[in-house]
Amino acid sequence: MVMASEVDTEADVFRGCTSTELITIIIISIVIWTPLMATLGIVVLGSVMMGLGLVLVMTIITVFIASAVVQWVKRDKPEGHYQLVIQRFLGKHKIRKSGFILHHGELSLGRNKAGER
Repeated sequence: MVMASEVDTEADVFRGCTSTELITIIIISIVIWTPLMATLGIVVLGSVMMGLGLVLVMTIITVFIASAVVQWVKRDKPEGHYQLVIQRFLGKHKIRKSGFILHHGELSLGRNKAGER
């Protein structure tokens, strides 16, 4: 009988990637490779179907490489660490609101003058 060690975390499915990460890698690679390989198939090989066959090959190669990169990024980090790093990066560059206080320097309570109420 197999018992789950951690029920609240997503299980690793392929080379250290969870199913969500793996699906994200697959979707992004298909979106990137489909127009490139279809165009290459028309220009070089003379057939769109040959280009679509290349999409499958390039997607598989991309999944292997990207999963190795994700595995390297996640190594020796606690659960969810890289998600926080990405949120902080997006907030720092004003791409998305992160919810973190990203202020460097002194923080004050707004009490400038003594004795005022």
